[in-house]
Amino acid sequence: MCFLPETSSSNILLRRAHQLRKATGKKNIVAPSELKPMKVSTHISQSLIRPMEIAIKDPAIAFVCIYASFIYAIYYSFFEVFPLVYQDIYKMSAVSYSLTFLAIVVGCLVAFSVYILYQRQVRESQEGLISMNRHEKNLVPALPGVILTPVGLFIFAWTARESIHWIVPTLGIAIYAGATFGVFQSILTYLPITYPQFVASLLAANDFTRSATAAVLIIVSTYMYDDLGVSKGVTLLGSISVLGIAGMWLFWIFGASLRARSRFASS
Repeated sequence: MCFLPETSSSNILLRRAHQLRKATGKKNIVAPSELKPMKVSTHISQSLIRPMEIAIKDPAIAFVCIYASFIYAIYYSFFEVFPLVYQDIYKMSAVSYSLTFLAIVVGCLVAFSVYILYQRQVRESQEGLISMNRHEKNLVPALPGVILTPVGLFIFAWTARESIHWIVPTLGIAIYAGATFGVFQSILTYLPITYPQFVASLLAANDFTRSATAAVLIIVSTYMYDDLGVSKGVTLLGSISVLGIAGMWLFWIFGASLRARSRFASS
């Protein structure tokens, strides 16, 4: 991250003002941020409070935080269910069953290839989408992703048994991993252009929420799989993720009208 170029417009203008003052000796050259200096306490308050305020008052952000946290947490619950399936059901050794985690890599690589091909077909630049108020075009890769997410979970839940080859539930893992890749790429592309002033805080809040939810689900999933079993436990997760299908498609259809009502989104 330290080697990436600066993208904050206020910071870029501040650096330019410093350079021009040094080069010309004119002290009256100032950046907009220098005209209205902000206290450190105000910066901290906005960084900590503003993301929570946006998540509460903006339905789109609330949905993104809740859905992304749930999907991310399922990744960690899989770490708990793998030994139950591949060691207890398929009688694999620790080394053999650990290789099944590569299904996540395969699924993401396939999704990455499809995503690159899709982006090569898209003619509009981000600047063009912003000027035409078509921010929701960035959500297109997430539309099939939210459908394939529960599909992958159901395949894993309903085929993890001795009578069915281990590759079938492993295919479900790959489908789930690839689907969530498309969902997260869409969300992480949509937020910066829609909420440019607050995107750093929003992404930080989203990351914290996802990590906290995953930490809780790791603890809960052990008891859930013990009580419900692998099939019913993963089916429960897949059934809840079905709600994300309606949420994402409604988000895509009515996103522009939601942004028009939001005082946080970029005009």
